[in-house]
Amino acid sequence: MKNTKDLFEVLCEKAGCEYMSDMKFKLHREEVCKAASGLKKEDFKLEQWTELVSYYLGEPVVFSTYDDVEAFFQDK
Repeated sequence: MKNTKDLFEVLCEKAGCEYMSDMKFKLHREEVCKAASGLKKEDFKLEQWTELVSYYLGEPVVFSTYDDVEAFFQDK
């Protein structure tokens, strides 16, 4: 079942970021990755994961499968 909450909002809250833009700072990167790893990837659309990681890295990323998303966060 897809989550009705925005992925950015969920991760911002779980990572303890005051603002969504805080997720990009090195200070919060570990917390963001840890929070993302703990989420069920299928609860959010692939497009949301693509948008989030592209924003997070500052460069375009495209995920074709939820396994790709999972692998990204396992490597972090």
